[in-house]
Amino acid sequence: MYIQKENQNNSIEDREYVTIPRDLYLNTSRLMTGNDVINIQEKLSRLFKDVKITGVFDEDTDRFVRLFQSNYDFLDINGIVDNKTYNTLINAIISDDNNIYGAVINGVIIVNT
Repeated sequence: MYIQKENQNNSIEDREYVTIPRDLYLNTSRLMTGNDVINIQEKLSRLFKDVKITGVFDEDTDRFVRLFQSNYDFLDINGIVDNKTYNTLINAIISDDNNIYGAVINGVIIVNT
């Protein structure tokens, strides 16, 4: 499956829609761990400087996921990294690399308009 997105030159480009093997979330009875958690933490750390890459989906990771989700009206602010949140995160990093986002200040994504 592919999604289309307008790039900085105002032309449409196709990007593959990535699926993840499991939803990631804070489970207080048994913390989620693994390379997929590391992957999410690494991506979050590109946008938020205080993210610690531990491989454990803990309260801090949950907080940064919710903070990220709060920047997008179409995402539920629930702390769950599902396919929709994951692909939005990938696109945010690509957009940040292309300077579509002006900056991340105090954990808030500032969008150039």
